[in-house]
Amino acid sequence: MDEREKTNWGRVLTPVIGLAVLVICIGIGLALAGPAFAELKVRIPTLPRDENFRFVIAGGISLVLLLVAGMLYAVVAPKPEQTVSEAVLDKEKKERLAEELRMKKMKRDMKNKMRQRNRE
Repeated sequence: MDEREKTNWGRVLTPVIGLAVLVICIGIGLALAGPAFAELKVRIPTLPRDENFRFVIAGGISLVLLLVAGMLYAVVAPKPEQTVSEAVLDKEKKERLAEELRMKKMKRDMKNKMRQRNRE
Protein backbone atom coordinates (compact mmCIF):
# COMPACT_ATOMS: atom_id res chain seq x y z
CA MET A 1 0.00 0.00 0.00
CA ASP A 2 1.34 3.42 -0.94
CA GLU A 3 2.17 5.85 1.89
CA ARG A 4 -0.37 8.37 0.56
CA GLU A 5 -3.14 5.76 0.49
CA LYS A 6 -2.86 4.91 4.20
CA THR A 7 -5.66 6.45 6.22
CA ASN A 8 -4.60 8.20 9.39
CA TRP A 9 -7.64 7.39 11.52
CA GLY A 10 -6.39 9.58 14.36
CA ARG A 11 -6.68 12.64 12.16
CA VAL A 12 -9.88 11.50 10.46
CA LEU A 13 -11.75 10.90 13.72
CA THR A 14 -10.51 14.02 15.52
CA PRO A 15 -13.74 16.02 14.91
CA VAL A 16 -15.87 13.10 16.11
CA ILE A 17 -13.74 12.71 19.22
CA GLY A 18 -13.95 16.46 19.81
CA LEU A 19 -17.74 16.33 19.61
CA ALA A 20 -17.78 13.41 22.05
CA VAL A 21 -15.55 15.34 24.48
CA LEU A 22 -17.90 18.33 24.18
CA VAL A 23 -20.97 16.21 24.99
CA ILE A 24 -19.16 14.54 27.90
CA CYS A 25 -18.04 17.89 29.33
CA ILE A 26 -21.59 19.26 29.11
CA GLY A 27 -22.93 16.12 30.80
CA ILE A 28 -20.39 16.37 33.62
CA GLY A 29 -21.15 20.09 33.97
CA LEU A 30 -24.87 19.41 34.28
CA ALA A 31 -24.27 16.59 36.79
CA LEU A 32 -22.02 18.75 38.97
CA ALA A 33 -24.14 21.88 38.68
CA GLY A 34 -26.75 20.67 41.23
CA PRO A 35 -24.35 20.06 44.12
CA ALA A 36 -22.31 23.14 43.22
CA PHE A 37 -25.47 25.28 43.14
CA ALA A 38 -26.57 23.92 46.54
CA GLU A 39 -23.14 24.63 48.03
CA LEU A 40 -23.05 28.13 46.55
CA LYS A 41 -26.52 28.88 47.97
CA VAL A 42 -25.19 28.12 51.44
CA ARG A 43 -21.91 30.02 51.04
CA ILE A 44 -23.21 33.09 49.17
CA PRO A 45 -26.57 34.25 50.51
CA THR A 46 -26.94 37.00 47.87
CA LEU A 47 -26.73 34.47 45.03
CA PRO A 48 -29.85 34.35 42.82
CA ARG A 49 -32.14 31.51 43.94
CA ASP A 50 -33.48 30.96 40.43
CA GLU A 51 -33.06 27.40 39.12
CA ASN A 52 -31.96 28.79 35.74
CA PHE A 53 -28.80 30.00 37.46
CA ARG A 54 -27.94 26.31 37.79
CA PHE A 55 -27.47 26.20 34.01
CA VAL A 56 -25.07 29.14 34.20
CA ILE A 57 -23.03 27.17 36.72
CA ALA A 58 -23.21 24.09 34.47
CA GLY A 59 -21.95 26.18 31.56
CA GLY A 60 -19.05 27.48 33.63
CA ILE A 61 -18.07 23.99 34.75
CA SER A 62 -18.35 22.69 31.18
CA LEU A 63 -16.21 25.55 29.89
CA VAL A 64 -13.48 24.86 32.45
CA LEU A 65 -13.54 21.14 31.58
CA LEU A 66 -13.33 21.94 27.85
CA LEU A 67 -10.36 24.23 28.44
CA VAL A 68 -8.56 21.51 30.40
CA ALA A 69 -9.37 18.93 27.71
CA GLY A 70 -8.12 21.32 25.01
CA MET A 71 -4.85 21.90 26.83
CA LEU A 72 -4.36 18.16 27.27
CA TYR A 73 -5.07 17.57 23.58
CA ALA A 74 -2.58 20.28 22.63
CA VAL A 75 0.08 18.44 24.59
CA VAL A 76 -0.61 14.93 23.26
CA ALA A 77 -1.89 15.72 19.75
CA PRO A 78 -0.01 14.01 16.93
CA LYS A 79 2.38 16.49 15.39
CA PRO A 80 2.84 16.46 11.60
CA GLU A 81 6.20 15.12 10.53
CA GLN A 82 8.74 17.63 9.33
CA THR A 83 9.14 17.14 5.63
CA VAL A 84 12.03 19.58 5.37
CA SER A 85 15.43 18.70 6.80
CA GLU A 86 18.35 20.94 7.61
CA ALA A 87 20.31 19.55 4.67
CA VAL A 88 17.54 20.50 2.24
CA LEU A 89 17.33 24.01 3.73
CA ASP A 90 21.11 24.45 3.46
CA LYS A 91 21.05 23.26 -0.16
CA GLU A 92 18.25 25.72 -1.03
CA LYS A 93 20.12 28.55 0.68
CA LYS A 94 23.30 27.79 -1.26
CA GLU A 95 21.34 27.63 -4.52
CA ARG A 96 19.68 30.98 -3.74
CA LEU A 97 23.05 32.60 -2.94
CA ALA A 98 24.57 31.16 -6.10
CA GLU A 99 21.67 32.56 -8.13
CA GLU A 100 22.13 36.00 -6.54
CA LEU A 101 25.85 35.95 -7.34
CA ARG A 102 25.09 34.90 -10.92
CA MET A 103 22.61 37.78 -11.28
CA LYS A 104 25.14 40.28 -9.87
CA LYS A 105 27.79 39.05 -12.27
CA MET A 106 25.37 39.30 -15.18
CA LYS A 107 24.52 42.90 -14.21
CA ARG A 108 28.21 43.77 -13.92
CA ASP A 109 28.93 42.27 -17.33
CA MET A 110 25.98 44.16 -18.83
CA LYS A 111 27.20 47.45 -17.33
CA ASN A 112 30.71 46.83 -18.67
CA LYS A 113 29.36 46.13 -22.16
CA MET A 114 27.27 49.32 -22.03
CA ARG A 115 30.31 51.33 -20.96
CA GLN A 116 32.38 49.94 -23.83
CA ARG A 117 29.63 50.77 -26.33
CA ASN A 118 29.28 54.29 -24.96
CA ARG A 119 33.06 54.82 -25.27
CA GLU A 120 33.04 53.85 -28.93
